Amino acid sequence: SVGLSEDEHRSITRRSITRAKFQELIGEQVPAVAEQVHYYRIVMDIGDELDVMQIKARDALRGLPEAEQTAEAFKEIVREFSRDEPETVRLGGDQGWIPRGTDFPYEGTVFGLEIGVLSEPITDQDNPRNVLFFMVSEVADAKELDPKDRQQLKERALQDWINDQRKNHEVFAEFNSEVYDWIIKQLKGTGLPTPTPTRTMFEIPGA
Repeated sequence: SVGLSEDEHRSITRRSITRAKFQELIGEQVPAVAEQVHYYRIVMDIGDELDVMQIKARDALRGLPEAEQTAEAFKEIVREFSRDEPETVRLGGDQGWIPRGTDFPYEGTVFGLEIGVLSEPITDQDNPRNVLFFMVSEVADAKELDPKDRQQLKERALQDWINDQRKNHEVFAEFNSEVYDWIIKQLKGTGLPTPTPTRTMFEIPGA
């Protein structure tokens, strides 16, 4: 249905299987336990009373000796101020445990927090009008990884290995008229709009 010959299909499938096997091989180096933190989140709009929330949160969290008490105090603040998804607000902003080394964009912030300390405001990378606050209730130096987290770490390990190997090899992709013609041929069988070629499509750098 995609216009591939049997040999082309076998070649693509073979590469896919090889990648999966190699990912498992590299992934065996990923331990079953890792440093993790149990963190919570508040989402607010830049026009909200950020100062009021920060004062109330810091007062509520001050001097609490137990992780459970810290979590419960923070949940009340979340339910009062957070604009997060309704289910997340209902759960008090609980984001669960996260290991170090994933693609979480705020990893440096949450792993740098002391237990029960509200983070400084951080601009939401997905929505600049939102401001994020984080709080960590528990820290574990070696906690068993959730299967999905371990899988993500395996994928990260493979990508890191590939990036390291690229330093020793020349890797390039060529987009010329022959490749363009092949793409057009594939698109004609899908009903998708055909792109209009431009001069820059086939320009050679430095020519």
